[in-house]
Amino acid sequence: LTHGYSAAPNCAPGRATLQTGRLTPRNGVITVGGSARGKAKNRRLVPIENQTVLADEEVTLAEQLRGAGYSSMHLGKWHLGKDPCTQGYDHNVGGSAAGHPKSYFAPYRNVPLEAEEGEHLTTRLTDEAIAGLDRLEPPFLMHLAYYTVHTPLQAAPERIAERMEAGVKGKKHATYAAMVE
Repeated sequence: LTHGYSAAPNCAPGRATLQTGRLTPRNGVITVGGSARGKAKNRRLVPIENQTVLADEEVTLAEQLRGAGYSSMHLGKWHLGKDPCTQGYDHNVGGSAAGHPKSYFAPYRNVPLEAEEGEHLTTRLTDEAIAGLDRLEPPFLMHLAYYTVHTPLQAAPERIAERMEAGVKGKKHATYAAMVE
């Protein structure tokens, strides 16, 4: 991937647009959390009403494809409500209202996945997606949304070391680079 476009500068609005095909003013998810962020005296615009949950009336890609006989699975970050299965997905692995995990190493605490101590969330979601290829009946939709690169900045130690050996300066930058990788 050398070029990309997102319909919004942050996660929930971009995800809502991807799921519905409707831009943020139409789906109501304008930003993450409240739109009245920061100090009121510094605002130059009047905050508009913002939805933090995708309305059930919004038709998602999973709902559209279900009508065409597709099975579907969502894996990872949802952050558009409690459960992507309420928006047409047949299976949910790790999706919830959480915007980011409390830890990328198990126990994740707010990501609904049973895991062995120390298991890395990104690796787990990848493994679940691979296993899902055998569980889903064609035709199917698989939506894999990693929680990375949200805070907390945590990556596998060996990946951080690789980034530092490749010339990335400082552990924080190497950790971020490892998460992006």
